Amino acid sequence: MGGRRERRHVEWLLQRYFLIVWKQLVVLREQFVFVWKQLVVLREQFVFVWKQLVVLREQLLLVRKQFVVLRQFLLTETTT
Repeated sequence: MGGRRERRHVEWLLQRYFLIVWKQLVVLREQFVFVWKQLVVLREQFVFVWKQLVVLREQLLLVRKQFVVLRQFLLTETTT
């Protein structure tokens, strides 16, 4: 009888252990999904910022060209 009771107790402990490990895996999966979604959002934000930087660079190049034209104009005005 004692062996049978011990075996049932061991089976019960194993089932409890399996349930605990299973719940931990579920939590880990949820955390992984959350982190993955955050990475997707970060990627989208990075793309958005990159596009803004490209636009800013184009605007700076345009301002530089305008500055060169203004400088040439002022130089020709002062020499004449």
